Amino acid sequence: MIQGEEFLYYPLPYELFVMSTKMSEILMDDHIHNCYQLYYGVIYNSISALSLLEDNLLGTAYPLCRGAIEMYFKLLILESQAELYNWYEKFRMFEVEYSCSQTYPKEFNALYEKRIYQISKAKADYLHFGWVDFLKGYHNVVKKSPYSVYGIITFLKNKNGDKIFELECLESFYKSCHAYTHGSIQIAKYPVLHYFEISIMFYFIIRETFLLLCGEKQIEAMVDVHDIISMVDRDFNVLHNQYKIRSTERFERYYNSGSSGN
Repeated sequence: MIQGEEFLYYPLPYELFVMSTKMSEILMDDHIHNCYQLYYGVIYNSISALSLLEDNLLGTAYPLCRGAIEMYFKLLILESQAELYNWYEKFRMFEVEYSCSQTYPKEFNALYEKRIYQISKAKADYLHFGWVDFLKGYHNVVKKSPYSVYGIITFLKNKNGDKIFELECLESFYKSCHAYTHGSIQIAKYPVLHYFEISIMFYFIIRETFLLLCGEKQIEAMVDVHDIISMVDRDFNVLHNQYKIRSTERFERYYNSGSSGN
């Protein structure tokens, strides 16, 4: 739609798009009982953001990235906990009811009055994240802002030591998405920076969601006969090494040397 570089045809975002469409196919074959809404949410946001990347509508992809990060964090907690997911669904339906009537449901109000973290007075925060009260050990770990994405991040860091690098990267990007979400920024001077950031965010999200879904369905993490995980890991390492040495000077050379293509 907007002339520019065809980022979707760069190796990593292309592979991520393929993985997202493969997950959509898997879900269409048979509904899974746990986290169905979250799987679909991650997939829809991923495909939408990658499509915007391809159309060079770069700044508008970030709100979708932010939403995908939040859903992915919830998925990491809820995927293997059927009982907790039932509470998540209950609170999700409270949100739907509130959106329709602009009135908090009676059952929600009763739960709010008995909330564990009484210091929090924001009903809206509890509406979005009150289900964490039913997550064993959550409040033993999270002492600040438990009814928020940042409370969930704190819990995940505590319980997933092997994912610290990933979680910290996504937390940082989640914060930086704020300016795009609220319209303060639309596009950076160097569009290739968006390619780096969006690809890195969705590498973590799509890769792990793909593995979770394949595990849930007890199928190989493959696309046709291709080892897609090895492919995305290989291309992520190349991209991430480029991202780590990014600088204004390098961006200027990239755009002024004729390296960027349409």
